[in-house]
Amino acid sequence: MDEIFEWVKGKAASLDWGDVPGWLGGVGLGLVAIVIGVIGIRSQKRNDLGGDDLPEIQVSDLVRSQRGAADLNAQWDITHVRGVVYRLRNYGPDVTGLTADERPFGGLARDLPQKADVPRGGSVEFRLVQVDQMTTSGELWLTWDGQDEPVAVPIPPVIHR
Repeated sequence: MDEIFEWVKGKAASLDWGDVPGWLGGVGLGLVAIVIGVIGIRSQKRNDLGGDDLPEIQVSDLVRSQRGAADLNAQWDITHVRGVVYRLRNYGPDVTGLTADERPFGGLARDLPQKADVPRGGSVEFRLVQVDQMTTSGELWLTWDGQDEPVAVPIPPVIHR
């Protein structure tokens, strides 16, 4: 092992300016390799998140809210459409008087349903601005005719690309 250190030490002492282009070429090649590696890692992360071709991100299929006995037939799903736009879809029976609670969002939500009628398979769109400096509720609380106890529906996280 000492022989290797002595050899490297001898080579370093005998460097002249003629060796500089070779060293710069080696360092440049190393930097190119690092950049390619970083691009590959970022691409892999993007693929792990579902790629770039998904128009909507459906997280609520995996995470369902806890529902009371009166809510066994109602099934709601929220998907992120684009930007600040979300879609609330009804997969249960027809609902009248659907109302979402605005209070948890501190004025950051717009067009939340108020006394809306949503048929089975129908949807309503709303806007929710998510600000890093403010913590907002991770769920939308809904009531409708015949369901006075609020029901929580998870809001999917936004994945910025």
